[in-house]
Amino acid sequence: MSRCVPPPALLCLALLGACAPGKPAAAPGAAAPVDSAPPDTDPPAGDTAPPPDDSAAPWVAPGCGDGIVDGGEECDDGAANSDTAADACRTDCTAPRCGDGVVDRGEDCDDQNTVAGDGCLPGCVAEDGVAEVEPNDAWDAAQALDTGRVHGGLGADDVDCFSVEAPACGAVEATVTGDCAAPLQLWAHRGDGAVVAAGGPAEGACVALDPATAPALRFVDGGPWSVCLQTLGGEALDAYTLDLAAGPVSPGRFVLDRDEDADQDGVADDCDPDRDGDGVDDVDDNCPDVPNGTIDRPLATSAGGFLRSWLVAGPFTGTSAGAGDRCTPSDDDLVASPDAAASPSVGEAA
Repeated sequence: MSRCVPPPALLCLALLGACAPGKPAAAPGAAAPVDSAPPDTDPPAGDTAPPPDDSAAPWVAPGCGDGIVDGGEECDDGAANSDTAADACRTDCTAPRCGDGVVDRGEDCDDQNTVAGDGCLPGCVAEDGVAEVEPNDAWDAAQALDTGRVHGGLGADDVDCFSVEAPACGAVEATVTGDCAAPLQLWAHRGDGAVVAAGGPAEGACVALDPATAPALRFVDGGPWSVCLQTLGGEALDAYTLDLAAGPVSPGRFVLDRDEDADQDGVADDCDPDRDGDGVDDVDDNCPDVPNGTIDRPLATSAGGFLRSWLVAGPFTGTSAGAGDRCTPSDDDLVASPDAAASPSVGEAA
């Protein structure tokens, strides 16, 4: 009678409980062979690998922008570095500063330069005044100014003119400041367009019109006055500041000679209501150019042998019946031609 012998694979399963197909079974009582192959870690077909961990910050190359202040860097805020945000560390790892083109804390302005005369001072402080407006290339097309300061620039062969209203018997003055990169010329036109003064160098300025040295600019006629400026060779000038003023003149502001100020009271004769300083206004003075009364110097003849002050006695004062009034000189002719018409008569005893 024959026996049914199971296939080797089934016998292996029966005896050991597990056996890899195709591998010989261990002999009865012997240890099972050890599989030295590494375990298979691949996921089963149809499964996907878990996503990578992206919670960590991306790797950044060392240097400016890595968020660490290294040698030679003033600051480093990493991704927060900015060339447009106020008070931010700049993208070259320099601290925010005046002149970087960004208005930071404590700055009024920042035009990315250190040039004055363009509305923003070198310290990033705003300049007061108005901006120049074209066209203003001629005295009769001058830009009228309500304020005394204007900021502008000159193109090649450009001329800029500005006008102000001057009071009668006032003074007109102008000063140009800025980087003075090119020599400037400055001149003044009175109301009829005539050029009456040219500017010159001044301490702390590129060029100036000063009534102290230009008589035509003091005790002026009232009305519009214009000043114009241009570079000497017609070069372009990036920026300038013009200060233009027209106002009254206080007595004694200017030193005047006797040809301009007979009584030396600091007011030019053309604007002095009492040119000879005798206390009688010219409209009531029978001789407004020679004092009618006591003079402040000993009586003496002129170089030609004449008495220039023909009445030495003081004016009659305090004899008027009206309170606060004073007597004006007599209406009688004190000097007349012929002599017989004079009063008192020539040769008459005093």
